[in-house]
Amino acid sequence: MRRLVVTLALALQVGAAGAAPMDLPESIRTALASARAAQKEHRNLDAIESGRAGIARSIANPDVRTWHVAPLLRTMAEAYEQAGAMRLAARAMTIASLAIQKAPDKHDDLRRWFAAEAAQKLRRVGALDEARKQMDYAVRDIVSFVDRADKVVRETAIETLLDDVELSLEANDRRMAQATLALVRHLMVVHDTSDPDLLARCGELLERTNDVDIPDAH
Repeated sequence: MRRLVVTLALALQVGAAGAAPMDLPESIRTALASARAAQKEHRNLDAIESGRAGIARSIANPDVRTWHVAPLLRTMAEAYEQAGAMRLAARAMTIASLAIQKAPDKHDDLRRWFAAEAAQKLRRVGALDEARKQMDYAVRDIVSFVDRADKVVRETAIETLLDDVELSLEANDRRMAQATLALVRHLMVVHDTSDPDLLARCGELLERTNDVDIPDAH
């Protein structure tokens, strides 16, 4: 998950890690800068209020599209999480993910990372059905995405698939976990992935999927 957070942060800030830079309207950029500054200083209520105010001001702005507010919502989700309001964090991140899904195809990577992060937050509060919906956004057509991605984005996508395996295990869906893990192992071989953290996590999940105590979902 740490790799996902770092990649997403870089992508949002400078368009790094293979992501297309987000061309946000000035009003959104201003609100986002204020909200992020407050969130980094752990002034969580200020961050949330900055996000809300930015979204409210954007309603009457014809230059603002739905997906433009997604980074603001994500920052609000981070502030809620820092404040210990995990359910509100999951809700805000889910709305952020749904908003970013309307972004142009050049932001396909961001659409996936927002969905993956929403799935993680939903998992933490036990909302597994909603987490599965978000994870489905994150992993759809992911093989073609991985094939054309650079190394950093490819490894982040593989980590997202491993998150998908964990989600399936938590939902007691062993068959889905095994199928996704088989895909991960195939992609790691095809793309000669040697990252030790990914290899270790893959091995750990392989042991868990072979655990006879995990029941199949019905």
